[in-house]
Amino acid sequence: MKQHLEPELQRLLRLPWTILSETSPEGDLLLRVKEIPSAVGSGDTEAAALADLREALTESLRAHLHFGDPVPVPDGVSALMSPVGSTPHA
Repeated sequence: MKQHLEPELQRLLRLPWTILSETSPEGDLLLRVKEIPSAVGSGDTEAAALADLREALTESLRAHLHFGDPVPVPDGVSALMSPVGSTPHA
């Protein structure tokens, strides 16, 4: 990833993402970020599922930034966000 995007990635990771949870048929905890469908984590414990989800969210956000794609953000913070290199709209 381009080094100048790393601060933006860290900022995005601190946003209040909506985490949805469910249990798989096998009994594992499944977590996903509502706003980023590709960010899905699972594990046999909450800690394992959260670690897996954080890795998935990091990679998903990294891909959005690398390719210059818009990053969906949680409700209530969209006015504070703008794609890298653009100006927020009023």
